[in-house]
Amino acid sequence: MRRMQLIELKRTMDKDGWRSLAGQSQTSVGHLNNVAYGHATANAALARRIEELSNQQVRRWTLRPDDWHVIWPELVGTDGAPSVPAEQGA
Repeated sequence: MRRMQLIELKRTMDKDGWRSLAGQSQTSVGHLNNVAYGHATANAALARRIEELSNQQVRRWTLRPDDWHVIWPELVGTDGAPSVPAEQGA
């Protein structure tokens, strides 16, 4: 399965699909757009929902690259997870 950024997922969907993703993610289309374009950060719950709804095409660590390892330490070292900077640790 190919991993992608949220903006890439958006480009594969029509407007109805994107609207449906927003609804299922319990957020607005506007906020989902802001997250996709990098103008806002997904909170932990939204990041997890997007990962689940995208069948892990968009991983939560791509939506929270700076603190994913703090929020979800159980994901550190899993297949495909980015490395954790040494000064931050797990």
